[in-house]
Amino acid sequence: MKNWIYVLIAATFVCHCASNAVWAADTIPGIGPKSDVRKLHGELQFTEGPTWDGQGNLYFSDIPANRIYKVDATGTLSVFLEPSNHTNGLMVNRGRLLACEMDGRLVAIDLANKETTAIASQYQGERYNAPNDLVIDRA
Repeated sequence: MKNWIYVLIAATFVCHCASNAVWAADTIPGIGPKSDVRKLHGELQFTEGPTWDGQGNLYFSDIPANRIYKVDATGTLSVFLEPSNHTNGLMVNRGRLLACEMDGRLVAIDLANKETTAIASQYQGERYNAPNDLVIDRA
């Protein structure tokens, strides 16, 4: 029994040392130098669906607030669209922000003028319940 306790203590020590070596690294492979985690914005309720537009802007939904927010390259937060019809999943494609509305539709929002166009609201004659997320294929 004593031998197992010594093995367990030794294994715990080795794992602890190995994990400290990983956390002490100056760079993260494939990502770059580590940096501090900082709170940039607060007062958000339930955020979902983050997506980048390739121009340095991040879009995300706040479902209960019924808004889509935009964070620009400088870190400035602004309301992009309100009301958003409780959007959840977001994705940028060809200058449009595709959004799943929990109210039952998939829409395309023009990033330049915010004009919203319904893309789909039903499948085989049945209304969507609450679309959640989406994926774009290459077709």
